[in-house]
Amino acid sequence: MLRFIQGSQWYSLLRIDSLGLILAAILLIAAMAWYYHTGGSIASPRPVAPAQIALKISSAPQPDELIQSEENRNPLASPPLTPPRAEPREPVSSLETRYYNTRATADRIELAGEIAGWNDSEAVHAIGRLFKSEHHPDVKLALLSGLNDISLGTALDARLDVLSSALHGQSRDVRTAALDSLAQIEDPRIAPLLKKVMTTDPDHEVREIAAALYEAVRP
Repeated sequence: MLRFIQGSQWYSLLRIDSLGLILAAILLIAAMAWYYHTGGSIASPRPVAPAQIALKISSAPQPDELIQSEENRNPLASPPLTPPRAEPREPVSSLETRYYNTRATADRIELAGEIAGWNDSEAVHAIGRLFKSEHHPDVKLALLSGLNDISLGTALDARLDVLSSALHGQSRDVRTAALDSLAQIEDPRIAPLLKKVMTTDPDHEVREIAAALYEAVRP
């Protein structure tokens, strides 16, 4: 019995030694394969100097360079947009000629606004000429409205001529519009005009408006 136990132990030790040899052989083969794969060098890589790192970073393409190079490679890239050129405005003299040649009331009203849009002395004089030749009350109102859109100090004498002529022989709406325009002007000639209307105008309502404005502007 003792002999049998000793034989079993010996057999176990023998198996352990055999497995150890097999494992050692596998490790040796793996080490040799790695050695030949790396060319027989196991030295660690040399550290890169900071100057070399900085050189690589500085030589790298910048974002602007990447965008430019991409545009150069793309022949279908759209050219840079340029703002459209403003079309030249039609001068007052041309607008006035068109006005005289236009029969449609709505078109003449639109032209009156375009003339007033110049906001200068020439526009005031043109409105004065057009007002005297115009017969439609709605267009006359548009001309007076355009006159109000022009700076008050522009061609004051010509402006007063237009407004004073609008106080007589015109429709009630035109006369009251002229009164409102006169009341916006600070000039000693305004009060006498308002006083005359408040005593001579045939319409009671117009006289009342003139009297109220006269009280507001008289010295």
